[in-house]
Amino acid sequence: MSKKKVTDIEDLFPPPNWKKVLKKVKQMSKSLVTQPMLTVSSSIDKDLKTSDRELWKFQVLGSCMLSSLTKDELTAKATKQLAVGLKKKYGGKGFCPASILKCPNDDLVEMISCVCFKNRKAISLKKMAQIVQDNDNKVPETLPELLKIPGVGKKMALVALRKYGHVMGIPVDSHVCVVAQRIDWVKPTDKNADKARSTLEQWVPKEYWDEIDYLFVLFGKVICKTRNPDCENCKISKYCGYFNDENHWSRTKKKTKKQKEKKKKEKERRKKKRKKKKKKKKQKLKKKQKQKKKQKQKKKRRKRKKNKEIESASEDTVSEKELEKTKTRKRKHK
Repeated sequence: MSKKKVTDIEDLFPPPNWKKVLKKVKQMSKSLVTQPMLTVSSSIDKDLKTSDRELWKFQVLGSCMLSSLTKDELTAKATKQLAVGLKKKYGGKGFCPASILKCPNDDLVEMISCVCFKNRKAISLKKMAQIVQDNDNKVPETLPELLKIPGVGKKMALVALRKYGHVMGIPVDSHVCVVAQRIDWVKPTDKNADKARSTLEQWVPKEYWDEIDYLFVLFGKVICKTRNPDCENCKISKYCGYFNDENHWSRTKKKTKKQKEKKKKEKERRKKKRKKKKKKKKQKLKKKQKQKKKQKQKKKRRKRKKNKEIESASEDTVSEKELEKTKTRKRKHK
């Protein structure tokens, strides 16, 4: 008899002891936080939330857009630089749709130079500012509307909505994804953030959605790192598939000798290809340089010929004039 394949989410989840795991992660996170953690809105004026909520929402969304593949400290720095730089140049509210649209693209890139993909993010910020300005300076508060904005992904939109007070899903980044895979909170087929999020949202009760992102991100940054996790200081290691099973699916499989040899051969082949390309480029450059030299030499020869012709022509005209002069002199003497 062939074994039944377990594909139903109800058969796999919720995992046993998941509440204990979450409780222990909470305890660890309290000891990990020695100073106030930087968040997306940490560099934004808190008074704006009550005095000008729409501007605060705009700045939160802008900060979320800058945070993609960038450290929290650098995101906070870029947000602050934008607020200060735009206020100095254009006055008014500083980091607002009107100022961003007035600001030239190069200046905007300079203000956010500390973040990754600064050029692309500057363009996205301008597009977002235009959309918000066209919408009577109101930032959308639904997931489908936020996803229509260029440069806003699902994780970004969920983080922004959570800040606005709407928990619409679990924002899953690389840290959350790695932790969830190692403790078997997602399926072995959930290899990326989108798949991991959909699985987590199917079985995790909604009241836990808000804290999972914050706790797992902190836990993943300090203890459960992608490379060289600190399993000795981890309190949930006995519930962890990665720690207890050497052949766990979340581990990167060790390559066989054949695979290693194959990789080496591929590297060598690529190196040879690159060398050939470099040689060809050098040969082409040399040919071009030779052709240019020949052309220059030809031009010089032509110039010399022309100069000689002009000189000879001028000499002929001079001799003719002298002859005429001598003839006139002779006539006068007669």
